[in-house]
Amino acid sequence: MNHFIFATVCIFFSNPLFARFQGSDEASHKYTSINQYYKVKKDGTYKGVEEREVLILNETGRKDYGFIKLNYSTNTSNLNIIEAYTITDGKKMKVPSDMIEDKPIASQMTGFDNTNQVSITFPDVKIGSKIYLKYNFERNIPSLKDFFSTNEFFGWKENVEKQNVFIESELELFTYIHDPNKVITLKTKKDKNLYFINVTLTKPVFFNPIEEKDPYLQRTATPYIEFSSQKKWSYEMLQ
Repeated sequence: MNHFIFATVCIFFSNPLFARFQGSDEASHKYTSINQYYKVKKDGTYKGVEEREVLILNETGRKDYGFIKLNYSTNTSNLNIIEAYTITDGKKMKVPSDMIEDKPIASQMTGFDNTNQVSITFPDVKIGSKIYLKYNFERNIPSLKDFFSTNEFFGWKENVEKQNVFIESELELFTYIHDPNKVITLKTKKDKNLYFINVTLTKPVFFNPIEEKDPYLQRTATPYIEFSSQKKWSYEMLQ
């Protein structure tokens, strides 16, 4: 999700007397590794690669992660699966090509971007299995000319053990970090005309509100970082 303005807002539950965060020992899954890489061009377009490995801890995790869906806008983006497999009882099973589908989402509103959904069905997923997914993505039309923005929330409804975000950019990027739990490290470097950012999760995190019918929780309850090629918002960016 992209944000053009950095802001911090309040956190609250719909009923704070009952809602609570799920403990990691109650989680259905555990992301043993998440790696994200972006390569940003001067005009704001970018390419990237993301890889995830998740351990299935119970039956809920088996149902939730045995079938994964990814959405993207065909008007502005491309997405392709590089590798997907299951490891069960020490045996690696690749996802066959006929178990990966890329189809338009039905009933889309006129005037909005056309959205496709890539669905991946992993074979022989059991409790104790590991699921691995690696895909590349490309934004070939920026939201605004010569502008790049993205963010990452750590542990938002995901039980994450290790995570790394790396950005190589032709645009100078500014960052805003919300890290009340002190679990994020940030390293930056400039080499000639390129800017490099490396963000690492230093401790496992998991923020999942439960025991309330409709708990409302602002994502600022989690550690997050925002990246933008603009330090401040201005209407001149729209021209």
